[in-house]
Amino acid sequence: MVYESLYSSPTGLKTVGFVVAAYLLVAHSLGLAKPEAAKNALKSFPRSRNMGIGLLVVAAVWCYGLFAGLNLGIVEIPVMSLGEFNGMRGMLTWAVPIGAVLVGVYATEFLSVRALGCLVLLAAAVVLDAAFQKEPTSRLLLVVLAYAGIFKALFWIGKPYLFRDSVKWVTADDKRWKLAMGAGLGYGVLVLVASLLWY
Repeated sequence: MVYESLYSSPTGLKTVGFVVAAYLLVAHSLGLAKPEAAKNALKSFPRSRNMGIGLLVVAAVWCYGLFAGLNLGIVEIPVMSLGEFNGMRGMLTWAVPIGAVLVGVYATEFLSVRALGCLVLLAAAVVLDAAFQKEPTSRLLLVVLAYAGIFKALFWIGKPYLFRDSVKWVTADDKRWKLAMGAGLGYGVLVLVASLLWY
């Protein structure tokens, strides 16, 4: 199963590397190829309720799967160990859908940014688990990216207007935009090369 292989397979690091590289290459290539469309999409994202609800549902299902286990056919989410909090698993399993509904109803301001932050935190856990105690030093390409994502995601959840301000800043100048897209593309190439040669 895809999710299980990311965590436990011997090729987990390679799989995660390819997924991260594909995301970086595709997203930043589109940003360079169609800058106006990409800028408009980014500018409208923070206030998009539909995107917010969609991302919130994905994050809630993912989180629920970690507590209760979930098998969706091609994607299987194994139950996460809660250590000394295992006795609270039942309560947490119920808290996830209830919390998601409450957030969707009452925290509508910048909902898409908050939900994206939750997804980035969940994805970062997969990346860090795949890289944990692996041999190649190049795994740090993924580790650094994961921690940068965690840092940004915490601000997106707590102060989502910072995402809007960042988008406004990077889209205001064409040179700035090209530099940001080029940096993301270059990082994607590095991760792809590392995935092919060392992971």
